[in-house]
Amino acid sequence: MQVYHPDDVVSGRGFEIEVIEPMSKGMLAHSYKALDRKSGAQVLLKAYADPVPDLAFCPWFPAFEAHQQEIGRRLTAIPGQAIQLLNQFIKDGTYHQVIEWAQGRSLEDLYENELRSSESVEKPVLLAKVMMFSLRKVHEAGIIHCDQKLANFFAEEDPSISARYRIKMADFDMSLVSGRPSPKAGGVAMAGTFGYFSPEHLRGQPPGEASDVFTVGGIMLYELFAGVHPFEPIIARASTQDEANAAILDALRNGRVPRIEDVAPTRAAQLLPKMTEVMMRCFASRPEDRPSAREVHETLLGKPRPIRLVLTAGPARLKWRITERTDLKRKLCERFFAAPAGTVSSHQGCLEPSDDSSEWFFTPRADTVNSSMINGKPVKTRSKLSRGDKLQVGNPTSGKIGFEMEVGFE
Repeated sequence: MQVYHPDDVVSGRGFEIEVIEPMSKGMLAHSYKALDRKSGAQVLLKAYADPVPDLAFCPWFPAFEAHQQEIGRRLTAIPGQAIQLLNQFIKDGTYHQVIEWAQGRSLEDLYENELRSSESVEKPVLLAKVMMFSLRKVHEAGIIHCDQKLANFFAEEDPSISARYRIKMADFDMSLVSGRPSPKAGGVAMAGTFGYFSPEHLRGQPPGEASDVFTVGGIMLYELFAGVHPFEPIIARASTQDEANAAILDALRNGRVPRIEDVAPTRAAQLLPKMTEVMMRCFASRPEDRPSAREVHETLLGKPRPIRLVLTAGPARLKWRITERTDLKRKLCERFFAAPAGTVSSHQGCLEPSDDSSEWFFTPRADTVNSSMINGKPVKTRSKLSRGDKLQVGNPTSGKIGFEMEVGFE
């Protein structure tokens, strides 16, 4: 890996970067405060020890390089919420990135020097709202960060806006693109930080959007709201990181995340119950049981909590959890009942939430083989669903009902 000193100049086609001073020396890369001589802007220069642009040692490097180009392209859609990747190049056998300089202070700095010791949650709540908005926009751009921590968010105070802060997320060099495997050999996750790993990281599973929600909506909101890391006692008792990780997984499986009311009662009394409730849901052991970044953000803003529709049916009482508009189809019924569904049309109807996702509705199609029914009565128009309703497919003339799914919410 190439090492630089103050006043060194790194140049190539279309760029000329002057090193100002070293910033940090990590296992994967060294970072430098630098000046882009072309634009006159201060930037962050990263020189990587891993990966290396040598196919003998790192055959997946071309895929990684293309992956970073795609990450950079997606980040350009959200310049207000994410630090931008300005350039990447290979120089003297070392892979480099030139990154937008982060303005303001890191949330880690704010937390350690102000928020941890404060008894007021006014500023933590403001920061939490903007932080979750940044995560929401990153997910909407199709990016999974994978290595969240307070040090990777930068807050800049701006009294001219109602939120009072602008927060940008940083450090996307080990992020994933939604729906695509990691370019690293084996398609495994490329990074993470001890104490902030999601259960998926610890189980060796590919992280997804829900993994970011666990870390940001769970661990980091807990730190901001309570002034302490939720697993600090577990980490303190463990003799090794592996032992701590195993204990954290066990605590999550058994629902033993300490309640803020018990850890920081003065702070908890200032929080709305819905804020702590949505935060605790982010600690769910299973990713499908966690809220989305959008739901956490909107809950913090005071918007109605979206309701997830749950259909239960079949001999094995299978459950299907639905969060967005979707079609009720023959294939779904076959899966629930493990039997040919000749009486169900290929498209029986549509299940859709209200605009704020606080209610659910079923809209039948008019050209189906048999009628869509709710509680034994045919439905021909958009109908609101209530807990305990029986959503059915049947023949009102003969009275036969072939399939029945019970409506629930969570």
